[in-house]
Amino acid sequence: MKSKPIRFIVISGTGWSIDLVTMTILVYLGLEPVIANLCSATLAVTFVYWVSRLAVFDKKVEQKAFAGYIAYCAYSVVVIAAFSVLIQYLSYFLHGMFENVISLTASAFIAKVIVTPFNLYINFVASKYIVGKT
Repeated sequence: MKSKPIRFIVISGTGWSIDLVTMTILVYLGLEPVIANLCSATLAVTFVYWVSRLAVFDKKVEQKAFAGYIAYCAYSVVVIAAFSVLIQYLSYFLHGMFENVISLTASAFIAKVIVTPFNLYINFVASKYIVGKT
């Protein structure tokens, strides 16, 4: 895979899988979708930052990489919070519309799938900028 966007999509897809499975399990265990997504997305962000730094942006892990990680985490806190709130509202909206058909866990799963393409695009642009600077 020579294309950086394709490599980023594959790595982000793996991170997203980690994120989606973790969030779904946490909602199933009783956490609100907003809290579950905050936890699972933080785990995924850490994975995607370090792996994409090496495999997509061809950057070494050195001292300034940690400054980039801090910057990426600061950016991610804002984005994760915004998407978590969106997932929370969308989950309850879907659950309310289809209450007799799908559980809150399923509606949270569906909400996460719906918002992911927008989140991926924003993350690629931010990663390219942040990693490029560090």
